[in-house]
Amino acid sequence: MDIPSYLLGKKAGGGGGTVNLQEKSVTVTTNDTQDITADPGYDGLKKVALTTNVQPDLQTKNVTISSNGTQTVTNDIGYDGLSSVEITTNVSGGGTVEVEEKDVNFYDYDGTCLYSYTKDEFLALEEMPENPTHDGLISEGWNWNLQEVKNFLSPSYRKYFDIGQTYRPDDDKTRIYITLDDEEALDPYLHFYNGDSEIKVIEWGDEQTDTITTTGTFNIKHTYSKKGNYIIRINGRIYFGGGSTDSILNDGSTNTDQHVIYLNTIKKIELNSSSSGNTYGFRNCAKMESIIIPKRSVNGSPFTNYNFINCYNLKFVVLPYKDSNYSYGYNMRSAFQNCSSLKKVIFSGEINTIYNNLANCFQDCINLKNHYSPKVSGNTFYGCRNLKNVEINDFYSGNNSFQNCSSLKNANFIQNLTMSGILSQYCFSNNFSLTNYKSYIQITSIGNYCFQNCFSVKKYDFSNNTSIPTLGTNVFSGIQSDCKIIVPDDLYDDWIVATNWSNYASYIIKKSDWDALQES
Repeated sequence: MDIPSYLLGKKAGGGGGTVNLQEKSVTVTTNDTQDITADPGYDGLKKVALTTNVQPDLQTKNVTISSNGTQTVTNDIGYDGLSSVEITTNVSGGGTVEVEEKDVNFYDYDGTCLYSYTKDEFLALEEMPENPTHDGLISEGWNWNLQEVKNFLSPSYRKYFDIGQTYRPDDDKTRIYITLDDEEALDPYLHFYNGDSEIKVIEWGDEQTDTITTTGTFNIKHTYSKKGNYIIRINGRIYFGGGSTDSILNDGSTNTDQHVIYLNTIKKIELNSSSSGNTYGFRNCAKMESIIIPKRSVNGSPFTNYNFINCYNLKFVVLPYKDSNYSYGYNMRSAFQNCSSLKKVIFSGEINTIYNNLANCFQDCINLKNHYSPKVSGNTFYGCRNLKNVEINDFYSGNNSFQNCSSLKNANFIQNLTMSGILSQYCFSNNFSLTNYKSYIQITSIGNYCFQNCFSVKKYDFSNNTSIPTLGTNVFSGIQSDCKIIVPDDLYDDWIVATNWSNYASYIIKKSDWDALQES
């Protein structure tokens, strides 16, 4: 840098001497403001030769990966970037490798198939496989015991079964995992009901807390200073939801349309052993992929009607084995309705005692393929267009239970004393892929249009019946010419002349005649 010639001249004060100016070389190595001055003995600077050699302040970082999935590693505050990352992989439990599914499958909470067996292999087991483990979670065991599953599989017609692992948080605090990547979502309200006198501490995940000392409904606001991933922790017994306008995270108003930006931040929830979702508890958590529901340490259901409706990303749910010391049941009307990514809900062993109304429970769950359900009510599987196989332990009267399940091939109804024996109207309507129907229970009534447009069915087997069920109108509308309706030999003569059955007399065949055809 040259000094302008008009600045060259006499020293200040008019002493008459010339100005002694320095030519200086300087190397700049940092990003900041620097003052460059003449060295002692010089009056100033004539020229400055600048060499810029600024190096970024890079961090060497050590990271331990303890869970499966996509991990993003970034530099800490104060660094310009990363020079290197040393990764230690420590994914605990059996979920690191997913095995191929067979007849009997054991799943982790996230849907990873950990162990699988053929039916014969499973029946030969003397103990259940090892429980998986995860950091921060305590394993509670499988949600069926060995003898229960063996008893279930003992009839020859039962082949498939799913078992799931349940957990609880190791600090027994409910955890809500959120990702804040939108500036407008940094000030959520947390809505819950505190039902007992225990002091509740809300840990927001940014070293800030709020304390609740009284019972009642609360909607607590918190403001985060920056975007990022946070875990909200709450101790003790609390309830989420309760009303049609209540949202676990919200904007503080009663306009549910405005809650979406906050609900979309929820990625995962881990309930403690006493907290639960009331009606609409986790509704509209569209980005939530998993939830952990532990065994109860108090009376009361861990969730109820409409709890997961519109949780579009929820993929897998394992329901815990019931502790006999506590009383509760599941009311499941519309519980998983519109969960379009849902692949399985693994029910626990108390199939006849704790699962109640399943009306609309899985309606429009388009990713369900093979499923076991303890009960069926109206619209339970309505619109599950990819459902292929289903096994039902109990059947309550309800319309449209499997309507528009266009891929359904097999539906098994298992003998049970509480069965109503009623196939209501439109029950299997538009099941284009259904190939056969066999009932292992006493069917007492078949409603209008029950098997309408079941074009692929080759046989309807009612040979286990001891009486003739009443038949509605247009029940077998669309029946194919080669289809057979199999009935007990001793009821055949009365069956072909019974009301509305007489319209299908040419399709009705004695069980003995059917068996003879199969042998020929």
